[in-house]
This record gives sequence, structure tokens and C-alpha cells, in this order.
Amino acid sequence: NLGPSWYASFMLTEIQGDLFETKAFVIGHGVNTHGVMGAGVAAIVRNKFPAAYNEYIRQYHAGTLLPGSFHGVWAQKPDSSSRVWIYNLATQDLPGPHAKLGWIVESVRKALDEVSANGFETFAIPRLGCGIGGLDWELQVKPALEILALAYPDVTIEVYFL
Repeated sequence: NLGPSWYASFMLTEIQGDLFETKAFVIGHGVNTHGVMGAGVAAIVRNKFPAAYNEYIRQYHAGTLLPGSFHGVWAQKPDSSSRVWIYNLATQDLPGPHAKLGWIVESVRKALDEVSANGFETFAIPRLGCGIGGLDWELQVKPALEILALAYPDVTIEVYFL
């Protein structure tokens, strides 16, 4: 059966490895909307990309950090002269196991709109909402992102896992 999962597999690629070693110019990760980047990939982003954390806090205080939203920051890579876009994707309201599939899809869709409009060919993300977020990658998040990927044939979504 050559259904949507087969077709989308060309645009959604799973990679075992470090998300921050990607060659992509855009890296997305999930955040909560309560101003806390204290664990998981968000904590790594907070430490590696202070500009992304500062923008996250600014959005939180401005009241514009809403579930399903995203914001991007052009940030300096650690120990490098190069820069990368960091997209904070609001995939859950509270810290902990509170990710919602609808918010993941909405924030990724908005991010992909911008990635595609700016001509970037690759969008690198972790398994959003899984792990601390509490969702199941294979049964919930991956199928939804495979369907979403069909709308963006010009963008490869790299999904990193350890």
C-alpha cells in the first residue's frame, strides 16, 4: 500500500543523533507557555542559544506566547561564527506531560509556512511533545506530522531522536 505514510516519508526523515548537529538553518523545539524552559530540549536551547530564551521570556511577558504559536530568533551557534534560526514552538500550556497534538500541529504548520516562504529546504525538530510532553511518537505525533508534511513538499522535516 503506497498511502500517505509512504509518500510523506520522503519529506519527514527520522535521524538518530544530536538535533544541534543538523545542517539545517532552522531548528524548532517545543516550549510551554508559562515562561519555563527548565527541562528536556528546551533547557538545552536555553543554555546553547540565550537569544532564543530571551525572546521566549519577552513573548511570555508580552502575553503573545500562546498554545499553537511559534516565534523565531536568528541566533549565534555556540563556539561558531555561524547562525541558525531557532523556532520556539508553543506545543503545551504547562510544563510537564501537557503537550497537545493540536498545538503541535498548529505551531509546526505556522513554522513551516515561514520556512517554505523563506526558501529553506530543511526544518529540524526533535520528537515534539514526546518524552516530557507525554505524547506517543509512533501513534500520535508522527502520523499527524506526516500528513502535515504533504502540504510542504519543498521542505524536508528532519526529526531527531537519541
